[in-house]
Amino acid sequence: MAEPKETSNAMSNQSFQKRLILSYTCILILVLVVGAALYQISYQRIKDGIREQTDVTFSSSVRRVDNVLANISTTAQRASSIASLRSLTQLKGDDKENLYYQAYTVQKDLKLIFPMDTVTISDSFIYMKNSQYVVSSSKFLSFQSYGRYTLICPQEKTTLLQNMLNTNKGEAMLFPLEEYGSNWSGYLYVYPLANRSVFPGGNTEADAYLCCIIDKDLLKDYFLGDLIGGGFIQTTDAKGNVVFTLGNPQEERGEQLYTRVTSDYNGWEYILSQPKDQRYYSITQYRDLFLMITGLAVALGATAAYIFTALNSKPVIELSNELAIKEEQAFSLSETVEKQRPQVEEAYLRRIMRGENVTEDEMNYIAKELNLDREGVCFQVLYMEVYPSESYNLALNDMALCMQNYDLLVRDALKRYFPDTGYIYKPSDRVFATLLVSPASMEGNQVLPHNVAAFSALHAELLSQYGIWSRGGFGWRNERLNDIWRSYQQAKDAKSITTGEHYVQSYHDYYVNSGDMYYYPEVMAVQLTGAISAGNKEQVMELFGVIEKENDQTRTLSRLQRRQLLTDIRSTLFRKRCQLAVISGSENEADQEKRRKWIDAIDRQYDWEGTGETNLEQLRDLALKLCDGCVQSSSSNELIRKIQEYITKNYHDPSLCLTKISEEFNISENYFSFLFKKETQQNFSDYLENLRMANAKEMVLHSDIGLSNLYQYLGYNNAASFRRVFKKTFGVSPKEMRDQDNGT
Repeated sequence: MAEPKETSNAMSNQSFQKRLILSYTCILILVLVVGAALYQISYQRIKDGIREQTDVTFSSSVRRVDNVLANISTTAQRASSIASLRSLTQLKGDDKENLYYQAYTVQKDLKLIFPMDTVTISDSFIYMKNSQYVVSSSKFLSFQSYGRYTLICPQEKTTLLQNMLNTNKGEAMLFPLEEYGSNWSGYLYVYPLANRSVFPGGNTEADAYLCCIIDKDLLKDYFLGDLIGGGFIQTTDAKGNVVFTLGNPQEERGEQLYTRVTSDYNGWEYILSQPKDQRYYSITQYRDLFLMITGLAVALGATAAYIFTALNSKPVIELSNELAIKEEQAFSLSETVEKQRPQVEEAYLRRIMRGENVTEDEMNYIAKELNLDREGVCFQVLYMEVYPSESYNLALNDMALCMQNYDLLVRDALKRYFPDTGYIYKPSDRVFATLLVSPASMEGNQVLPHNVAAFSALHAELLSQYGIWSRGGFGWRNERLNDIWRSYQQAKDAKSITTGEHYVQSYHDYYVNSGDMYYYPEVMAVQLTGAISAGNKEQVMELFGVIEKENDQTRTLSRLQRRQLLTDIRSTLFRKRCQLAVISGSENEADQEKRRKWIDAIDRQYDWEGTGETNLEQLRDLALKLCDGCVQSSSSNELIRKIQEYITKNYHDPSLCLTKISEEFNISENYFSFLFKKETQQNFSDYLENLRMANAKEMVLHSDIGLSNLYQYLGYNNAASFRRVFKKTFGVSPKEMRDQDNGT
């Protein structure tokens, strides 16, 4: 059988190696994809940057041209202001004498504005339509002579250019001189000089034009950064007519990229055309390098995947085997935790049934964990005690085994007869406190008979089949989880009056049989003290409401019993008053005097030492006043209050000590010890011991828990030390106290 197992292991290892190679390959592909994506993003960002840079550069070049044209416009305005020039433009060509004389005067005036201050303009002059002469600061001649000798144009082209000027309707125009046969490589820019606003007379056309020869090569210099790779620039006016072109639009250049800029000066649209491969040449050259690196990365990655697979297969397989062992251990631990879950749930039930101080957040958490956060239901406690019937004569050493079997049998029976029962708390080996849930819409007189009948059937089954005798008591129903402790105490009291014949009782039966006995259990005194310490007036009012209901409405107490009830409550409040009367050393003199006056006022209102009668309402008002004092006191040191809450919740933890609390609240041990003593007037060890002893007395007198195991519930490491402290505190051993309480 070993060979198939080895074959299976080999196949498993091969499968693992294949998966490992596949994993490395996927990682490699992922890295390549990410790299390609990052490259594409970077490439696109660089392209966007180049495009933005082109837009900025091209716009700057257009603004430079606009500045030249604006300079021409400014010169034209200055020339229009010359009076002699205005007179000269009105003369005809046949008035030679006046024409030459006036031209001489104009030339002297034009020296102030000519030549124009720009390197782009090669020459400038003023053309006058009436005389068809040209005048500047250095020349005066007919346009025909200027065209033949200066522009070096044929006569017919000069005439054509002159006709274009004569027919101009007063608009700024740009004429390419090369089209008129000129040897000049540039453009003649014509700007109207005289108009109706300058020369009145009703003429709507310009009489003269400022003409500037703009050198084409110098104009190209303005767009030198834009004309890369043989691109071209074409400019059109607002009517769509081509004004000028730089470069050759007819040349084959492949795919083109266009940039458009509209002049803010004259509305001309400048269109820049550039070959795509030339514009992005600076980044396109890296594409091949990227492809080469990618191919190299694929080859190296494949090699690395193979090498890593070969190197890592063995340790990973060993690790897999180790993980399998850990998984088995984790599963075992999970099973153990799941097995311990009933104990955790029972611990939650113990806290809410015994009425231990539980905050609202903790109660919500417990309700959620136990699935008790329901709406429209009421809660009721069944307190049940079981033991062997008289027909079973068990030896003492068989009792423990019997109790173990009883636990399984009773739990099973409870779940069958009370289907919504999953909440069982065991105060002792033979006691089962069960939380029952019923719809709030049902009346109590409907639920109780049903539950009593179910318990009777359960009792009969356990007795007939297993020889288990059971007694039970039902408490009253409550809608709030915070009131379950009351139903628990009621069920416990009801069970205490059961007999062999009446093995199940309700709390109503307890009222009838309780006689002249007041209701103020020690657990309620503890809760009242805790509510006052927390300054919880709402809980104080609720507790006094319970005391009043239990003793005034459901009982008829004698004068002696009522006086004893009020005395017990007064004693509880007096102990709290004494604690508040202790002045902390951290208080200043004003606070100390304020505290003294407050205590004196309470003492005058409530005669602690006198014999005056006190009623329940007065004691309730006193408790509320003490709440105010506790709030003022606790506000002085919120940290100690939180620590006291922590101790109350964890006093049953054997490891609870000075060091643990210091670590929990992140303070030094010396500072914690000093602060705790200053605020509580007790050492931490004394405080913890008193708290444990108070709960020990409660459990000895009001529960059936085995005394041999009691120390475990209270946080002691062994029974001997617990018994020693108990006898030191109360003067008797736990067994003696229980025997005295039972009258034995």
